[in-house]
Amino acid sequence: MKELTCNCGFTVKNEDSNVVEAKMWHHAIHDHTEMLKSMAEEQLIGWLTETHQKVGLHS
Repeated sequence: MKELTCNCGFTVKNEDSNVVEAKMWHHAIHDHTEMLKSMAEEQLIGWLTETHQKVGLHS
């Protein structure tokens, strides 16, 4: 089972890594829009790299 948890406590669990990432992006876009808008490109890339490592995806 793959799992990601947002800093706000929202957690996504699924066997499919791609589903976990997609659901976390959906959460981030809908619940943390302003935070995403304020992030620099390097921060977004760092977050993606970290989440890919956590769920076993290749970045």
